[in-house]
Parts: sequence; C-alpha cells; structure tokens
Amino acid sequence: MPQKPGRPAWAVARAHPDFPAAQWLIGTGEGIAPAEAADRAYSDLMEAVRVAARRELSEADVQALGRLSRIEARWQSRDGRRHAALAALAREDLDRYLADSLRAQREAIAAAELEAAGEMEKSRQVYPALQRALRAVAAGGGGEPGRYLDRLLQAIQMRLRDGERRVLPPGTREVSVSGAVELVFPERFVPVAGAPVRISLAGADGPAAQARTDAEGNVQASLALPARFERGEVVLSLDAGTVLAEAGTEAQAGSAELAPRLLARSARQWLEIAAESGARLRLAVVETRSGRAVESAVAGARLAEELRRAGLRVTTDGPALDPDVQPSQASRLLSGSAELLLVGRIDAGVVQVVSDSFLFAEAAGVLRLLRVSDGQMLQRVELSTRAAGSDEWNAADRALSQFARKALPRLLDALAKAASAR
Repeated sequence: MPQKPGRPAWAVARAHPDFPAAQWLIGTGEGIAPAEAADRAYSDLMEAVRVAARRELSEADVQALGRLSRIEARWQSRDGRRHAALAALAREDLDRYLADSLRAQREAIAAAELEAAGEMEKSRQVYPALQRALRAVAAGGGGEPGRYLDRLLQAIQMRLRDGERRVLPPGTREVSVSGAVELVFPERFVPVAGAPVRISLAGADGPAAQARTDAEGNVQASLALPARFERGEVVLSLDAGTVLAEAGTEAQAGSAELAPRLLARSARQWLEIAAESGARLRLAVVETRSGRAVESAVAGARLAEELRRAGLRVTTDGPALDPDVQPSQASRLLSGSAELLLVGRIDAGVVQVVSDSFLFAEAAGVLRLLRVSDGQMLQRVELSTRAAGSDEWNAADRALSQFARKALPRLLDALAKAASAR
C-alpha cells in the first residue's frame, strides 16, 4: 500500500493488508506523540470490538481485551511532529474471550441462584426455590445445579385425595378434584405453596383446569368431563409451561428438556361413572378434627367412592342423623329412601410432634352398617389409624384416609354376606 504524503496509507484507508478484516479488528490513531497515537488507536479498536461483540462490554471486559490486542504498526512524520499507530485484535481471540466470559458469567449466575435456592428451601419457600434452581440450571447447565434440581424434583410429591379410584354418581358431568403438592424428605414434610398445577384427563384433548396451590400446598378445581364419559384417569401435574415462564427460562436453551422433568411430577386417579343399579345406601359419617366438626370429609369421601365402585347407589343427602342413632329410628327415617345405612363418627387429632414440619395424627372411630328394613346391624367397625404429615391438617387427612382404607374390606365383606343370605 503506497504511503501518502503526510499520513500513512493504512491510517487514511483504516485498513492494512497484513491484517485482513475477516480475521482481524483494527483501530488507528494519530497524535503529536507516539503515546497519544497509540491511545487513540486502542480507543478506535475498542469501538470496533464493541460493535463486533454484539453485547454490552463492561470496563473489565474492555481492559481484558486491551491486554489481548497489540500495536502492530507505527508511523512518524519526517519532522517528527506527527505520529500514527495501528492496534489490532484477532477475531479468534475476541470470540474465545467472549465465550469464556459468558461461561464465567453464567456460572456465577448459576452459583448465586443455587445459593438463593438453598436458602429459600430452608425457609420453606419451595416454589421460589424451584424457580431459582431452574434458573441455575438454565445458566450453568449440569453439575451442581443439575444435581440440586434433581434432588428437589424427586422430593416433590403430588397427591390426589379420595383414593386411587373414584366412582362418580350416574350423570356426573363435572368432577371436583382436590389434592396437594408437598416436598417430602425423610426428616420433614414441606407444603409447596403458590405452585401452578394442571388438572386434566389422561390422553384427552378436552379442556384442562389450571389452579395454584394455597399456603398449605392444597389445590382444588372443577374439571368438566367429556360427553359420554364413562371411565378414565385424571392427572394432577405441575404446569410446566407456567413454571418455566415464571422462572424466566421458557425461552432459554435447554428449557425443552426441563419441561418433561417437571411434568413427571404427577399423580393419577381413576374415575368411573357408576351404573344406575345396586342397593341404595345412605352415608352419614361425621368427621371431626380434635373434636371440631369439618365440612370437607376425607374418610367419608373415600368410603363413598369405594362403595359406589362396589355397585351401591350412595347418597349423603337426606335427614340429619346422629352418629349414635338407634336402628329403629333410622328405619323409620329412611324407609323408602334407602336399603342400607352406614353411620358413625371419626375423630382425628395430633398425637406426636417430631418437628415443626413432621408430626403424627391418629384417626379413631366407630362405624355401623345397618339394614334399614329391619334395623339389623350387618357390621360394626371400630378402628384407630396413624399417619405422618407436614402439619395438623395434612397428617389428619392421611390418618382419615387410612381409616377408610382399613374399614372398607370389613364393610364390603358384610355386604357380600348379606347379599348371599337373601
């Protein structure tokens, strides 16, 4: 490149044949002293670097890249009053630095998110901890963030109430589904509050119900059943799309791999519409918690579903019945409306506190199965069951569910014997 009078050609053209633009970034500068020319060349180079980097560079980045670049050409006028310099940085060095810098930045973000997740988990903020863990994995990939997320997801348990199977009354077109989301470790239970969940029918394209767990990790929603529905599975799962969106990771690389891991945390329950046949059974079981009446029955709901599954037409509507009602009085009250009566009382309460998030409850009570026509007692069931939970209500729910599960075989056996004796 021929030199022009008064200035070097590479300073005029801002290009140099020894540093092709495809492999190099260059900057040029002029001044009355060599140092001034070099400073201006470095400044001009950093402007080119900022454009090529396509992201904001910090002062530390600029300094580090300045150390990677060099003054590759100098010029001085004949009278020594003007100087020029050319600074150059290989694009390969820039790309390597940016990749290393981004990796280090992501690792730092992952470490900070992971530390925050651990602190939130300790303070029982499980859903925020899950969001932090997802951000840590998105930022830092596998390693420690991945292991922590695996541990957290494996400990999250989804639970649907009313047993593994529910038999619904004939004509049911909408079902109320309730469940809970908990973090379960050997030493503690922690409710997962504020988590978005999805309730749907397995393999169905119909509408799903979206909901969010309350402060105790509980969730309840109504799900519309398709026309002509007879039987199928209802699924309670984490709403993976909402979880990733709220964590801010739905658009990041690797989010497609995270969604199936979130959806794997689910619970399933079999639903079946009962046929309109079988004996009519009035269910009148009173449930209390530490002596206080409750509106939402746990054992009663489980008993009703299983008895419907056995072919009985179960109802809880009708005149109020005392748990200790006399058989003759029950016969008069229910004559013409039911053939069978299951009546009794179950009380649940805390019996042992292991820690703030781990305790035991006991459910105890007596059930009587009566034939309405003559008041004959077909079965008397007296039981007590224990279960662990994260709080009083959680443990009591589990104990009541266990009570129903243990009582059912004896009730079904009595019903079978009564049917064969007719």
